Amino acid sequence: MFSKKDKDKKNTEEKIDATSPKEDEGIKSKEKIEKTKSKEEENLEGWKRCQADFDNYRKRQDERMKELGNIVREDMALQILPVVDNFQMSLDHVPGDQGKSPWVQGILHIQRQLETILRDSGIAEIETKEGDVFNPEIHEAVENHQEGEKEGEHRVKKIISKGYRMGDKVMRAAKVIVE
Repeated sequence: MFSKKDKDKKNTEEKIDATSPKEDEGIKSKEKIEKTKSKEEENLEGWKRCQADFDNYRKRQDERMKELGNIVREDMALQILPVVDNFQMSLDHVPGDQGKSPWVQGILHIQRQLETILRDSGIAEIETKEGDVFNPEIHEAVENHQEGEKEGEHRVKKIISKGYRMGDKVMRAAKVIVE
């Protein structure tokens, strides 16, 4: 029947066949682990990108909200400024003997309240005095009382209405008469 050589050969083949599926399972497990780790790293990177995108989105939205707030404040101020101007003009025409009357003091109080609202909203008056050098960035010349066309510095002769700015932005230039 079978010789000893044939039996040894058969036993060796059986051993190879017996260990072969286990080795295959080990290789397959290692491949699965590698694939899982690769997928895990890919998912982690995707999550990090998504998190960074969301942080950038939030920063852009915060900036937009800040810009919108500035637009709303500027619009509100542009509506209030003519009222402040009218209060100032009415106070300029109060007869001297009525300056201390309660009615005039009430108007002064309302004017100060409006100015406080503007100041608290980040709106500041552009400081302009008679005799200042005319600056077209912050002044608007409504009249020119200059004799001839002489060159040189123009000066503010009279302030018609105050100018205002919000931060570095001029909202309304001071209206002035220059000489």
